[in-house]
Amino acid sequence: MSPRFHPRFWPTLGAGLLVLLFLALAHWQARRAEEAVAYRVRLERAARLPAKPWRILRPRRASWSRWRYRRVVVHGVYNARREILIEEMYNQGRNGYDVLTPLRRLSGGWVLVDRGWVPARESAISPRRLLPPAGSRTVIGVLGRLPRPAVRLGRNPPGSGWPQKLLFPRRTGLEHRLDVQLPAAIILLGPHQPGGFVRRWVPRTRMGPWRHWGYAAQWLLLAVVVVVVWMFLNVRRGESHD
Repeated sequence: MSPRFHPRFWPTLGAGLLVLLFLALAHWQARRAEEAVAYRVRLERAARLPAKPWRILRPRRASWSRWRYRRVVVHGVYNARREILIEEMYNQGRNGYDVLTPLRRLSGGWVLVDRGWVPARESAISPRRLLPPAGSRTVIGVLGRLPRPAVRLGRNPPGSGWPQKLLFPRRTGLEHRLDVQLPAAIILLGPHQPGGFVRRWVPRTRMGPWRHWGYAAQWLLLAVVVVVVWMFLNVRRGESHD
């Protein structure tokens, strides 16, 4: 008996759909890897540029995202009496909070400063521990945005007392709680600035490109496996006649 390749319709259709799906997923992960590389390059370039005054960048505008990760300098006074602790923020596998402190700019207006991460224990979030530097300050950091969840579930309940613990708040909600107008951007406090906590903005923001490339390779491998299995199942042995 000699082998004969005879593909059947339904298995072929199913295998084709799976291959297309796996190739699409591989392409998506490859694009994510390219975006991750471009993101790191953008961060490195922004870190080498001199800090720009807040009034020049004008991050209140809708197009502020083009200035994202640019170094910025702003002069103002921290409001130590109204601070926000963003819950469910992790650092090296440990749960904690991001500390957001309002800064009243000397030129007018407000901006939120993310001063970094603290662990989720009472001693770390005591008012004395969270106290920002007093008086007029020159704050240098990079423009960022509020942390966003993969899926937003419900709303934060009305808070009383300060600091308030919130789960991924929106800018409009923070404006209502703080009773001030806020720009779309926040300031991620620079690593050498006083009054900050753990600041690891780059590793906590996105997945590395190599992991995306690894996922893309896995999807390609699955597509190859589907093709091999499909070919194996559709090879039949013919009957021999005397």
